[in-house]
Amino acid sequence: RNGRFLTGLIPRIDQYCQRKNIPFVYDHLDPLLPDKDPFLPGITFREDQLKLLSSIPLYQRGIIKSPTGSGKTVLAGAVCSMYTRSNILFLCNTLDLLNQTYEAFIEWGFGNVVSLGGGADKNAFTWDDGNGRVIVVSTIQTFSNYDLAAYADFFDIIIIDEAHHLSEAKSLFAQLLNRSLAPIRIGLTATPPKEKEIR
Repeated sequence: RNGRFLTGLIPRIDQYCQRKNIPFVYDHLDPLLPDKDPFLPGITFREDQLKLLSSIPLYQRGIIKSPTGSGKTVLAGAVCSMYTRSNILFLCNTLDLLNQTYEAFIEWGFGNVVSLGGGADKNAFTWDDGNGRVIVVSTIQTFSNYDLAAYADFFDIIIIDEAHHLSEAKSLFAQLLNRSLAPIRIGLTATPPKEKEIR
């Protein structure tokens, strides 16, 4: 039989088929590989940060556990520097994180960075200004006001800060991820969820 599944389920399906001795073949796209090594002006990456960054092209999705104060904004900026042709959506749930990340991205010289949140008019957002890729920094509350299905294939990379707030299947984060075809999905947190439902 043929079937279609969410790509995040492929490892589970593969394990099940191996246990049951069922032949399993799937067609997939090649992984999204970085264009460059990570570089941010004025930043020297630590060995632990480089190790975390090297896991992204390998696994394409997952949670990066990094202690508070270890530089999660730096990691997000490094991802933007590695994937120079990819549309990137950075999501957070507070205006403080939104402003901190937006200002850092501007300081590091990224072009076409859009900030959405704190009452920003969604009609002011332009998906393509002719300068290639776009980096959107948004609160989940603001971005969920968009027609999420309309942008299912727009973003190549989704980064969720404080990913432990992805608390249940009906959360705003989960609704967005269920409608997105982004091949790379990264959660950043110091405290990964412990309950099975929220992993």
